[in-house]
Amino acid sequence: HCRKAAVTCESLLVDPITKTGTSVYDLRVDDGNEEDLYAFELGDVFEVFGQYTTYDTTHFVTELLNKGMKVLVLNGDQDYVTNSLGTLKWLSSLEGTEKYGEKLGRVPTKNRKYGEGQLLGRLWASKYASGAKLAFIEAMSTNGFSSRLRSPRQATALP
Repeated sequence: HCRKAAVTCESLLVDPITKTGTSVYDLRVDDGNEEDLYAFELGDVFEVFGQYTTYDTTHFVTELLNKGMKVLVLNGDQDYVTNSLGTLKWLSSLEGTEKYGEKLGRVPTKNRKYGEGQLLGRLWASKYASGAKLAFIEAMSTNGFSSRLRSPRQATALP
């Protein structure tokens, strides 16, 4: 059953993207230009890490929050593989010593701006009794800011 579903999804979603010459990893660039924006493959590291298809970080994120730490999750609104809606749903399910996701789901969203008032994206942020803080930013691709997000050094300078 899964194979049939995967073939159907690929033919309906991935194949049309591939035919346009757009990267299936980053819909904002042409296929083959991903490395111009970030390190797509790091030799030995990629070879070792590449054997894993999924990695569930739920336990680690929950443990960080349980210890009173701050966690920031950032997704672009146009990310194909890890889209912001899926990430927000995952965050909403986080539960440890407190119901982190439930509380995050109840907070009002705020527009987050940078520079001279340009919209970075939408922010969900909540604080917990343990001192932990959980925040999620859905970065908007329409603001021209997305290219900075692909560079880790520049992303650390976010406001």
